[in-house]
Amino acid sequence: MVAQVRLAGGSRCHRGRIGRRPVGRCAAREPVGRQWRIPKAQIPCNDRADLGIIDDQVFSAVQNGSAVTFTYTLLPSGKGGQIVGTVSPDGRTFTGGDAPNGWTENPPAYCFGAGHGRIQLLMAADARSFSTVAGESRTDLGNLIDISGTYLGGGTEPRTTPCAGGPWTGRWQRADETGPAVTTFVQSGSTVNGTYDYGGGGTLFGTVSGASLNGTWTGGGGPGPFSVTLGPDGASFSGTVTGASGLTRSLSWRLLGCPTSAPDLQGTIPSPQTLRAGPTSLVAPGRLSLRSLKRSKCVLVRVASRRPARVLVSIFSGRLSIRLFEQRLVVFRAPGHRQVCIRVPFRARTFNVRTPLKVALGYTAGAEPQREGPKPPPRIRPIRLVP
Repeated sequence: MVAQVRLAGGSRCHRGRIGRRPVGRCAAREPVGRQWRIPKAQIPCNDRADLGIIDDQVFSAVQNGSAVTFTYTLLPSGKGGQIVGTVSPDGRTFTGGDAPNGWTENPPAYCFGAGHGRIQLLMAADARSFSTVAGESRTDLGNLIDISGTYLGGGTEPRTTPCAGGPWTGRWQRADETGPAVTTFVQSGSTVNGTYDYGGGGTLFGTVSGASLNGTWTGGGGPGPFSVTLGPDGASFSGTVTGASGLTRSLSWRLLGCPTSAPDLQGTIPSPQTLRAGPTSLVAPGRLSLRSLKRSKCVLVRVASRRPARVLVSIFSGRLSIRLFEQRLVVFRAPGHRQVCIRVPFRARTFNVRTPLKVALGYTAGAEPQREGPKPPPRIRPIRLVP
């Protein structure tokens, strides 16, 4: 049955690869379908004498891009049909809706009355079983369809150690490099953010479509577009990368493993950098991961002053308009240092690796407000965003 190809949680290759074993955005066309056992008790009309169903049945699924087709023949009667539908961009849901999609019995109809039904299925995290989404599967006459499937064989074996977020999430080694040349992707739904650490480093941002990832990269020689496709094993991908000069290269990558867990920004300062202005200093993150921003309420910084001063700390984003995380005023009436947590706004959840993020340190001498006279210019440094 057209299983709801659960991309984010199962095998890396299961981005919609229910019909080809990799249930994910795996290889292109594959002649051998993925075989699924459907329990006899869940086969519609399993108690009908004319169908003579005496055992579990086998459904075969083949996937091409986001399209999935299941075919079956009920034994021993020879009655059969097909289930046709598509997988959602994030690979989580297979939906077979109105005709000609959905579940259609080979004529003449033998169970569904009108011979057609709608169905929606959810793939398990290990890509080895699926079940119907409650309330979303019924015949055109309104009768509920409730089936589940267990993988038997065929197609391409899915990767069994997925990374959280989806099949693109991972640390990938460029195949033509002998030294460290790692690209890190983090997938959220149909969006993928990435960074790479070779050639001076850079960022990538793309959108998932079927088995492909298309987007833009920045860095030395860029920016430019890229288009890559996940391999049938879910542990490799290949495609083209075009530079600002128009030169296009064909490259491939292989999976190294999952990204390290995101730190809690309330208790640590990742990749610390120091800003200095007069008698004051600020230790702030030099790099922040998008995953950290999504799970942390604030960003920890350390402020110090050798003399009485009023220190203003800001984290902000944007080129044309400044969008503040939060500004914190720290007043020193004597030399000292303090830890301050700058609040992360909810809109930070929409950031990607191309979002320009900066931290600023400003100060005025003395613990009392200055109403007149020039003020020293603030020190501003970028904060690099990574997946």
